This record gives sequence, structure tokens and C-alpha cells, in this order.
Amino acid sequence: MKRIISVFCLMILTSLNLSSQTRLAENFDYPAGDSINLHGWSAVPGSFTNRMIVTTPGLSFTDYPLSGIGNAVTLTTSGQDAYRDMSSSITLNSVYASFMVKVTSAQRPGDYFAALLPSNSNSFFAGRVHARFKDGSLEFGLTKASPNDTNTMSWISGYSLNTTYLIVLKYTIVSGSSNDLVSMYVMSSGLYLTEPPFAHIGPVSFSGTSSDAASIGRFALRQGTANRAPGLILDGILVSDSWFATANFYQRNASFGGLTDFNSDWGELQLKFTGYSGMRYLNLKVDAPGLTTSWQIQNMILYSFYGAGQSETQGFAFDIGTKGINVESINYGISITDYPLLSPPLISNSVDVSDKNFYVVTGGRDSNFLIGTPDVKDAVPLKAEPEPVIDTTTHKIDSLHLYPNQECQPFECVPTAVSNSLKYLKKMHNLNFDTLNASIDTMKKALKYGEDFPVGCSMNKWPGYKKDFIESKGIPVTTRVIDSADVITYLDSLAKEIDNNQDIELDFVIEDNGQLFDHCVNLVGIKKVNSKEFVLNILNDIAQGQAGGQINEPHTYRTDTNRFTAGTFYFHTIRRITIECPSPPKPTPVEPQNNSSGNSTYPEFDWEFDPPNPLHKTRLQISSDPGFILPVYDLSGISGTSYLLPQGILLPGSQYYWRIRGLDSAGAGPWSDVWSFSTSAEQLTLTLKAYIEGFYNPFTDSQVPDTAIVQLRNNFTPYTLVDQSKAVLGANGTGTFSFSNAANGVSYYIVLKHRNSIETWSANGEMFAGNVLSYDFSSFISQAYGFNMTVVNFSPLRFAVYGGDTNQDGVVDAGDISNVENDILVSAAGYLNTDLTGDDFVDASDLSIAENNATNSVNVVNP
Repeated sequence: MKRIISVFCLMILTSLNLSSQTRLAENFDYPAGDSINLHGWSAVPGSFTNRMIVTTPGLSFTDYPLSGIGNAVTLTTSGQDAYRDMSSSITLNSVYASFMVKVTSAQRPGDYFAALLPSNSNSFFAGRVHARFKDGSLEFGLTKASPNDTNTMSWISGYSLNTTYLIVLKYTIVSGSSNDLVSMYVMSSGLYLTEPPFAHIGPVSFSGTSSDAASIGRFALRQGTANRAPGLILDGILVSDSWFATANFYQRNASFGGLTDFNSDWGELQLKFTGYSGMRYLNLKVDAPGLTTSWQIQNMILYSFYGAGQSETQGFAFDIGTKGINVESINYGISITDYPLLSPPLISNSVDVSDKNFYVVTGGRDSNFLIGTPDVKDAVPLKAEPEPVIDTTTHKIDSLHLYPNQECQPFECVPTAVSNSLKYLKKMHNLNFDTLNASIDTMKKALKYGEDFPVGCSMNKWPGYKKDFIESKGIPVTTRVIDSADVITYLDSLAKEIDNNQDIELDFVIEDNGQLFDHCVNLVGIKKVNSKEFVLNILNDIAQGQAGGQINEPHTYRTDTNRFTAGTFYFHTIRRITIECPSPPKPTPVEPQNNSSGNSTYPEFDWEFDPPNPLHKTRLQISSDPGFILPVYDLSGISGTSYLLPQGILLPGSQYYWRIRGLDSAGAGPWSDVWSFSTSAEQLTLTLKAYIEGFYNPFTDSQVPDTAIVQLRNNFTPYTLVDQSKAVLGANGTGTFSFSNAANGVSYYIVLKHRNSIETWSANGEMFAGNVLSYDFSSFISQAYGFNMTVVNFSPLRFAVYGGDTNQDGVVDAGDISNVENDILVSAAGYLNTDLTGDDFVDASDLSIAENNATNSVNVVNP
């Protein structure tokens, strides 16, 4: 008797088991030389010496999901022990902890170097992995928990130093006390795709000696005593509650409008696996009655949407046998490799096959239910023609926790998807409209649910109904519809929509016996792999009317067949794409102020959006006439809410008008009010050369360009500010600064200010002559007041302003060090004051600058 799994859904769907969870994936993808304590690892109390350091290169092991990513960690003897928390604790069943290890030295007694910890302990090491060198061979060993287990520990020999191995530690939680089990697998050349029937060591419990762990919530690394511990390199730690891959098989019974096609020839492989970086190839060979070919899935590219080390479940269709024959079990062989196979995998497994009943109703249809016997098309083997991968970049909504995936009732996929969409856009973009206008019940009314048809929504009409409703309620969202004829060509553009956190709805369609059955879902991610294949990440409820059917799952789609080849919707086509974007609000000009005079010929323009949205771009127009008939400057795609105009655009002593408008992928928002300003009749220009300590590279004699501010101050007390200007110091250290309030023949101190550097003054007062002045801080240390610079190159001789003043309080001290350390701990990136090297990452190189200058008490020196 076969086990039957029933799934109630809009279309022919499969139910995926998404319970598998990755608890920890550690690639040590950090700068070499960093302590791992800077990157999420905690030191075991009492161990302060010889911190574990990130080293390069990382380790590789064939087919292992975390192979060849980032760097590694090196363990020696008599040093600091450390642990890292998992995303959540495991209190039932088994935990699998795998890692690559290369032992470089080992001793006869041996000692343990890796273990598991309960979530509330830093000392109860459970499942200890040992290494020792005995009789010319490297040996790996295993104990459960207590040090006394050393008397009964198990060893496995035959391994070599300086060779990379893959170790899997399995800890099984058993009901009762002192009876948990530990096992260990050691792989030398290639990954075991599924869990082997027998471990290399164990399972053992050492009952009566070792107590059990209350939970498993941490992974620990240990540097043992000087006369016992091994020296080694370790990388690619992966902790999960399942082996790397598991396979379940089903035969489909399809019901259309209450009529069922029993025992179809459609089989489904439900593959639960640990994600890889890059791609792999999936192959399936099946031995079952009635098959014309046994190689059912041939070199299907397997993509990991969620990333290396993360658990995923995907569904694949295949021909399971003769239509109408009840398949109780099959023999199969399966492989996941990093290269295409020339021949199918060997059949090495036998498995029971379960039934799946698919009840097909429709959330929106433009035809009647089937009358008569359903005619489900025959399944065919899935044969892929792997193409060169041209783009593996994944585009997905980063704030997925803000995206609702509501349960829905039968026939309600469209109003539910639209409700999900509007609720997400409101949260993500701070849109101002009543939440009730985004509810499922409101959407049912707005989309005329049950009016065009007895139940459901018209697939041909609902986008128009939605657009009308949004406009009638004043909801600041635009709607675009891409119909079936343009879907394939528009898929390339969806990545941009996702990156801008727009919402996308997909309508699916399946045609059977002339009838159309439809479903609507939310698209939250996309990856283009080659000219024919995309991976689409789909969010929806596949068990409508029942609890717990919400899934978020990747699907592989081929444009040449207009079919999904992997995922829940593996035999469906895309009918339409509907895109919702928040309309950019009307911006407000800020600078230059309206009707202001005496402005620079290259001023900085500032504006505001209400509500603010960092995803909006801006178009800036400047014209000499208020009608903008012939703009003197017109630039689209400006990020942020400020822009420094280049030199040579505006003339001195002239009047100009300016305006801005917001942009998104749907188009442009309204123009702002028009403001006017005039430039100073006389502009004084300072050509300044200066280098910034951490931004300068002595090997190229250049620096990362960055914005700086130059102030002109009187050269007598109280050194009043006369004027200031902002410009970019280029790669050669040179920038051009314009002033409107200064005068020729008057002595001014030149004060250089930068976002994370020490304010630096010129050695003496300097004067403009003929509206121009040049000054070079970089040539001699005496160019700075009080010699307040540092040498950054001896050939050629270069001086730079000190870096490290992250809070701009005039001194580099513990506060600046703390700011940098805090950002290192969260792996902060971007245009930050704590980035002292200008590479958009906050890491150990930034910390070194802050620490050195704090030690030397670097501060502002001025008159």
C-alpha cells in the first residue's frame, strides 16, 4: 500500500518539505591576518593567548558545497579556544557538522581540535574530533564528551599529513539520559551525496561515562596542550540537521474539476540538498516497468539560489513508467557533480514511491472546468544541454522578512498575491495609504472576485481592475503589465526591478485538453544563468484552505520551451508579468536656496524626498530660462539627494533655474518647484594637492579619489571662517576649489577637512593673485602647520594628512578605534567614516590606522 500525500492547490502542485535547515556555514571569507574573534567567533573564557588567525589560501574538496570559498583558519598548540553560535539550537534527532581539514603536524598522544557545544555552555564539548600521529600514519579519533572517554575512544588510521580531508561529525539526540550517539565519517576524495549506511567510527554512546548535551547550538575549535595537540588548517564548517542531499520519489494522481487521472506516468524527484557556490549537474537513472529510457534526468544544471551552505528543496519531473500502472518502488542512481556526465550514474538504491494527489482548481480562469476524462500529457525524460554560464549573479529582495506570504483560501491566489504586493511596498518604501486597502478581502472586491466567474478572478482583467483601484484610492504605486508575447524578452529586465525592491507578480498557466488553469504568485528573486535559463524565486501558498502551505522556492525556467524544468511548477508556463513600483514623490529643493546670490560656479545641489527612499534616482535640470527650453545641464540617474556640479558648466555673474524629479524603473515622478539662483560675478579658484593617509597607495603613487572641504580663514585671531568649498581630490591628489567671498591680495589660512582625517592647516597665510592660487600639502611636511602630516612614500617623497578621526572631534583616540571595531564586527561596507582606506570595506587595515594614530596621540594642530 503506497503512502498518499494530498495537496490542495490552484494548479497541479507538489508539496515540498522545507524543514531541513542550515544552522551554520563558515567559509572564513575574511582578510588574512584577522583574528576570527573579529568575525562572529567568541573566545572561551580564560583563553587569551595565541588567537586563531585567518590564513590564506582556503581549502578545497571535490563536490563539497563550501569548497574553495574564502580563506581558512589555522590552529596550533597552547592557544585560545573559540566557538561560534549557530542560527538556532538542535534539540531533536541528529545534527551533522562537516568541515575540511589539513593536518600539518601531529603527535603521538593526540588531542581533540573540534567539537560541538550546547547553546548555553562554553565547556561541555560534545562529539570531540581528535588527531594524532602513530606508526607513520595520521589517525582521526572520536570521543563523546567526557575526558574519561579517552580510555574507550575510537581511532581510524591510514591518513596522511598535509592532505585535505572532509570530516562529518554526527551527534544524535536519543530520548533518555547518557545515551546520545556520536559518529564520524572521513572522506578522502569526493563527497558522499547521501549518508552512507555505516560510519567510519560509531555510532557510540559511552553510556555511563559521558552525560548528554541538553542541546547542540555551538561549534567549537580548540588548540590543545603543547605535548598533545595537532597543528592544522580548517575550513568550510557546515552544520545542518540533515546530510548533504536526500531524495524522495512520488507518482502523481491528477484531478481536474473532480475527475482524476490515477497513476499517471509523471514522477517527481523531491531533492533536498545543501547549496553550492556556482553550479552543479544533476543526473538521475531509474529502473521501473515501462520505461523506454533509464537516464531520466540528464545533466540538469542544479543552481543554489540561497547560496553555498544553505538548505534548499527543489522538485524535478521524470517519466516513472507506464501510464495507469501503480508504481510501488523504483531502483535508482543519482549524482550531483561539478561536471556533465557522459554516462548515467550507476543504479545503487531502491526506494518506495508515494502517491501525490493533485486537486486542480483555479484562482482565475477564462474557460470552464473539464468535462469528461482528464487527459494528462505523458511525461518525458528531462535532457538538458548545458550551456556556458554567462551570469550567476543572484538578484533577490534582501528584506524578505518584510514580505508577507499570507495563507489564502481556494480560488484566492490572485487577491492574496496582490495583497502581499501592496503590503510589502507599503513597508519597504514607507508609502502612505491605509493598510485596509491592501487586505485580501479588499482585494477580492477590487478585483471583482466572483463577478466575472462564479469564483476566482478573471486572469485577463485583474491587472486592469487593480490599476483602477489603486488610482481611485490615491495609492502611490504604478502598475505595468508584460503580456505573454513579451515575457521571454523582458525577463532580462526583472533583475533591475528586484534590485530596486519593486514587486512582481507572475501568472502561470497550464493547458490541458483545451482548458486553461491559472495561478498567481509573487516573484522575489531572479538569476540569469545563460541565454536559455533563468532561476526564479517564487513565494506563494500551495495548500490553499489548509495551514502551512506557504513556500519560498527557486524554480528553473527555460525560454526555448517556455517551461519550468525544476521546482513546484516544473511543467507550467508563464502567462504574464505584473510589476508594481512606488511612485517617486515630488521632491523639495534645498540648496542653492531660492533667489540666492553669490553662489559658486560649481555649487552643490541638495534636495529631499518625503518619504525618503534611497532606491529612488534623481534627474537634475539647470537652465538659464524658467521654462527649461534649452537646459544647460540635464543629468538622470543621480544616487542620493545631493550632487556636486562639475566645473565649466555655469558662468560667473549669471542667473540660473533648477529643478529635480524622482526616477524609478516604472518612470519619473513629478517635477519639483522651480528655484532660481545666481553665481558670483568673480570666482577665485584654488588648485590644491593633498593625499589622505589610508587612501594613498605608494606602489601606484595614487590614491582613492574622495570628496574634501577646504575652508579659507583669516590669518589673525580668532581666525574667522571667510568661505568654504567642496570638491574631489583626485587620484593624483589634486582638486579644484571655487570661492565667491574671498578676495585677491588677502592672506588666508587654507584648512583641509576630510570625512575621517585630521583637520590640517596650511603652514602660513596664502593669497590669491589674479583670482587663482595653488597650494601643495604633499611635497614637504613643512607645508602643514606644526608639521602635522605623515610620510606615506619615500620615492617619490609624499606626505599625507593623518587618517582615523572617524567622529571628527579633532583627535584620534579610543572612540575612533571603537567605531572601527564595531563596524568590523558587523562586516560593515559602503561609504562610511570608519572606512579609512577608501575601499568601501571596514576591516583590519582600517583598524591599524586608527590604532597607530591613537597610540601616537595624533590631533589637530592649528594657530
